[in-house]
Amino acid sequence: MAAPRRSKSTPNLAAASSWNNRAEDGCPYQLGNTMFLHIPDGRGHSSVRATIVDLFTPFTMACVMVIRVVAPALDLEGEFVLKAYDMRFAGSQWKRHCAWDGGRDVDYHRHLWAADGKVKAYFEDTLANEYLYYDPDGDPDPGTTMARSEAFIHAFCIKMHRNEAEVYRRAKEKGIDGSAIPRFVSQVRISDYNLDGETTPSHHHFIPGLLLQYLPGFSLTALYESPCPPPPQSTWQSIIDSATRAVQAVASLDVINMDVYPRNAIVHWDPIDECWTCKLIDFGNCWFRDGVSGDAKEEEDVEWYKAQAMEDEESMIGVEMEIEFERAGYGRRGEDGDLKVYRYVRSEWSEGLRVYMRED
Repeated sequence: MAAPRRSKSTPNLAAASSWNNRAEDGCPYQLGNTMFLHIPDGRGHSSVRATIVDLFTPFTMACVMVIRVVAPALDLEGEFVLKAYDMRFAGSQWKRHCAWDGGRDVDYHRHLWAADGKVKAYFEDTLANEYLYYDPDGDPDPGTTMARSEAFIHAFCIKMHRNEAEVYRRAKEKGIDGSAIPRFVSQVRISDYNLDGETTPSHHHFIPGLLLQYLPGFSLTALYESPCPPPPQSTWQSIIDSATRAVQAVASLDVINMDVYPRNAIVHWDPIDECWTCKLIDFGNCWFRDGVSGDAKEEEDVEWYKAQAMEDEESMIGVEMEIEFERAGYGRRGEDGDLKVYRYVRSEWSEGLRVYMRED
């Protein structure tokens, strides 16, 4: 099994400072706009009207928003988070390549469906590789360079959706969605636009998305970034401990999450347990364990544990929070330190992985 690679992402849903009520000009995801979601209903798909009531901008890997839905027939009523994996507005990826515009988008789809099949082959090759940032080798035709960049972003968004959907599927199967992570509601498809008069119905496509539980809250980073975070300091240890337990819960799904950061942990008030707690979000950049049995299983187990140890997901919350509290002036970390608001202690699971840590 190849070792997973961490690539630093940009803030998404969790960033408290990302609240903004306006997306970039030309973006259809604006406060007050309505859209139709196609939701599986057991007989096909039902079309549900949704209104955007809040946005998490700037958009990065996905377009993330709060929507209001009233669909009693599907047992959907209230506010939910919608993550739309729309390649047009995957802001962090466009910054790596070029600026998006409608004309370039039309040109890309013409190349994608061109008779020579060059861009389509590149797109399919990129999509088939599990690594998010995989870019096939080869000397591209100079006339398709821009279209290949768009194909890369297109495949990237689909893979992000595929990974995140798989994590929620496994979490639901194991019964941890709604506890360690937000509750999964449904996969959705969002109607896209016809690109021009020449586009055939078979080329009209849908934007994939996920409908998730909406958790009014704030990022874990607010504990050290905000001058007055809502929870009292006496609760900070238990809040961050709940985040590290959530890391363990996701890891139990045979998943390595390469996007574990405090900004991707949502602090919210749990009205049932009457306490502040954390849930993890953003699972697009994940690595999944291959199903291996027989004689190869023991070797595969060792390789998997080594990969987990190298990623050291739990410390990406625990150690990071200690470092940031120290920077914010709450005291010195370490055995002889005086950091009282939080002290990270490795769990038995994390401690057990340390024997697999290596330099290479």
